Amino acid sequence: MIGYKAFDENLMCRGFQFEVGKTYKTEAKKDELKLCTDTVFHFCRELHRIEAVSDYTISNSRVCEVIAEGDIVTDGDKYGTNKITILREIPKEELKKYNNCNSGNCNSAGAEVSEGEFEKSLLEKGVCLQSDLDEAKEIIAMQKRALENYILSPDETIKDLIRKAEALLKV
Repeated sequence: MIGYKAFDENLMCRGFQFEVGKTYKTEAKKDELKLCTDTVFHFCRELHRIEAVSDYTISNSRVCEVIAEGDIVTDGDKYGTNKITILREIPKEELKKYNNCNSGNCNSAGAEVSEGEFEKSLLEKGVCLQSDLDEAKEIIAMQKRALENYILSPDETIKDLIRKAEALLKV
């Protein structure tokens, strides 16, 4: 499962030092995993949910794309896994693009919508420009390249995610 993890300025979280490109594991078995403990590494499936479920703010944090490769536990939008790989750090410029489109000029007034509906509602309301969708497509393409360059060969779950992301952006 692909997700996002926020860190402090030193790429640390809860006192644990991380490094891009490395995989980390806890010794906890699936039935021992519990959020908000040292049995899991926390992450969110959606970038914009980081601020809702953690003390981190996207503008003041280092944020990375991750792959949760182990067992997973969840409580709403907060996830935890006993094995996580830090794929890449998302550059500040890319995060700024995200924040610009999530600043009130390109959002859905806080309403919860299912995948795909969000992008369509933006276009229907005319609040996002085609250039915003083009930027989103560019970000998806960068994510796809990151996955293609991933050391292990991707399994069907990752391939399905890439196809789904591409399909969502074909408006």
